[in-house]
Amino acid sequence: MKPRVAINLFAAHKIQTGIGTYLTGLIDGFSRIKLNFEPVLIINKEGKEIFRRYLNKFEYFLAPKITNTIKGRVFYEHTKFNKDLKKKGIDLLHSTVFVSPMNYKGKGILTIHDTTFITHPQYHIPQKRLYFKKMIPRSVRKNNKVVAISENTKKDIIKLFPKYKSKFVYIPYGINQIFNRDISEKKLKGFNKKYHLPDKFILYVGVLEPRKNIDGIISAFSEFAKNFPDIKLVLAGQKGWYYEKIFKKIRNLKLDNKVMHLGHIDYVLLPRLYRKALFFIYPSFYEGFGMPVLESMASNCPVITSGISSTKEIAKNGALFVDPQNIPEITNAMVKLTTDNNLRNKLIKRGQKRASEFSWEKTAERTQKLYMEIIND
Repeated sequence: MKPRVAINLFAAHKIQTGIGTYLTGLIDGFSRIKLNFEPVLIINKEGKEIFRRYLNKFEYFLAPKITNTIKGRVFYEHTKFNKDLKKKGIDLLHSTVFVSPMNYKGKGILTIHDTTFITHPQYHIPQKRLYFKKMIPRSVRKNNKVVAISENTKKDIIKLFPKYKSKFVYIPYGINQIFNRDISEKKLKGFNKKYHLPDKFILYVGVLEPRKNIDGIISAFSEFAKNFPDIKLVLAGQKGWYYEKIFKKIRNLKLDNKVMHLGHIDYVLLPRLYRKALFFIYPSFYEGFGMPVLESMASNCPVITSGISSTKEIAKNGALFVDPQNIPEITNAMVKLTTDNNLRNKLIKRGQKRASEFSWEKTAERTQKLYMEIIND
């Protein structure tokens, strides 16, 4: 009889961000490899829809209605969840998003996506700062192993918790194959028409929040636009926290007709958006991984990103790196990728090659190996 591993998928949402991509990617990876364990997907009502294509293949546990809200989910995780896990005969719990249940005493693995709740609290709302600052250290102590999704994140976790250095394991994200596939010109034109995209544009994809340095992108673009009036800036992603300053800055710099906010774009349509952009810009102040950088490279879209934290590690030689604090440097990088076709083509080739090194099957295989090590220990 195969060991049973519960995988907590409560953090998956229809509006998919980086962590949601990790959850769906990991389960998809498990569906494509030979498994030595029996997955038990822990989902709520929203998760049942998100993971519906896997529910015939894997056992799942539909949690009570209380988990349909974030507050209710957190309450459930630290109270009745442990009792429900016991009923399911679980051998290992994978807590996939920063925190594991307080009253769970069995074998466990924890995934940490970044350390910003502790190292960069200014980028988060107060409630999250307090909760994660308290719960992450407790979860690190409790679990047998802790997965860091980049080498940079692993280093940051070791600095925070040197006593538990032996627990930390690096397992990176993968990349969905939709970003590698050819897209017909007809589909690209239809996408352009649907979203009223400009002929030439620079692209940002991600939640609108301070850590992503969108303020810096707009400042740099304001200078860039003086010499390239026909090129616009497109921001794609849902409004996060403290986003109001972004739109205020756009108004103050009189860029209303130059900057376009698309809002959330369905994940399956993102490859089309990357393909239509002149280049992708992502000068984030800190990233645990930087999934849009990988997606952009896989989509043959040149990348400008930060030469710090994990984005430099993920992109390697496949991007043009900038200091996120240096606005003239970001502007200069924009000019380079607009005017230097040799550089553009070089980055496209290098980025494509680098992106090909990542897959959700590899992520799933490495995660399974870790499961089995803990279970058999």
